[in-house]
Amino acid sequence: MMCSWMSGGTMILVLLCVAGSLLLFGLGIYFLLTAVNFMKEKTQNEREIIEKLEQLIRLTAETNAPARDEHELP
Repeated sequence: MMCSWMSGGTMILVLLCVAGSLLLFGLGIYFLLTAVNFMKEKTQNEREIIEKLEQLIRLTAETNAPARDEHELP
């Protein structure tokens, strides 16, 4: 019988620690990529909202502009 410093029970614990570390590392990368993707979409959505608001402001300004009388001098 060989007496090794790494018996069966110790080896399982080491493998569990390595697997747990890899899992945490993978989850960290996943959440990081998810956050980056969210920020990209948020930026794009905000640009679209700003563009629509600018169009609304332009239309409102055109609609509320005082109408000139035909006989009024420019």
